[in-house]
Amino acid sequence: AYAAKLLPNNTCLFCHSDEVNKQIRDNTVMSFLGVKMRNIDKVVDPEFRELNGLPNLFTGKITGVNPNHSRHVKEQGLSCMNCHMGVAHADQFNNLPKMETCFTCHDTQREKKPEGKMPANDDCVSCHQLPLEEQEGKFLEDKGIPETAWEMPSITGACSSCHMDATTPPTPQVCIDCHDESYADIYKSFREDFDAQKAEISPIWIKLYANVGKMTKEQRMKFNEMNYFMTLINMDASKGIHNNALMNEILSKAKTMGDELNKEMKL
Repeated sequence: AYAAKLLPNNTCLFCHSDEVNKQIRDNTVMSFLGVKMRNIDKVVDPEFRELNGLPNLFTGKITGVNPNHSRHVKEQGLSCMNCHMGVAHADQFNNLPKMETCFTCHDTQREKKPEGKMPANDDCVSCHQLPLEEQEGKFLEDKGIPETAWEMPSITGACSSCHMDATTPPTPQVCIDCHDESYADIYKSFREDFDAQKAEISPIWIKLYANVGKMTKEQRMKFNEMNYFMTLINMDASKGIHNNALMNEILSKAKTMGDELNKEMKL
């Protein structure tokens, strides 16, 4: 609660919401005789948001976990700090809430309002849309990922078929319980290959991230696309298990774009 007083929502939403950005700019003196007094005075959405590859928080598509920000902020009046405590600190690129934070809040609210709209704790796909989209393989056609990367056996059944609980990842034994023992080696191979590819790409991505201020607008747009792929990579805790062919395409795409930008910028 104290953090929310120090950092009101509009501090965050000024950059993350076109609607709030316009409201603040319309009702606040952002310059004196046409002279911009602070760097933040130059932040005009959607131009700034799009240049930085940020979604429009209330109306845009959120990659990975979509918690319905409009419902939490506008309807329930939550502070951004309720979920994103510590954002912009500890050298983090983003600050994602822990699942325990969601469960604790939802459990408390269910006791107060049994008729509320909170999804059940085991209703994974209400928020975790990325794994479902990965399995369906239908969300990267506009990014040049070929349809052949989506051809894989469909993973059927509830998330709990593999995930014994909400916070514990499945082990190779879970695969063996449904398939034969060779699947334990497949599980291990997928994850090791994912880690190796990610380890090769990450230093390039971090170096580019540190030099975004030197990029041309065209380079920045290319980096934003690479950054989108890196978000998918970093959020795929399954390390390619949900759709290995698709994730390999994403890893390859991110590596190619990173190498191109690194060469163009002579870093």
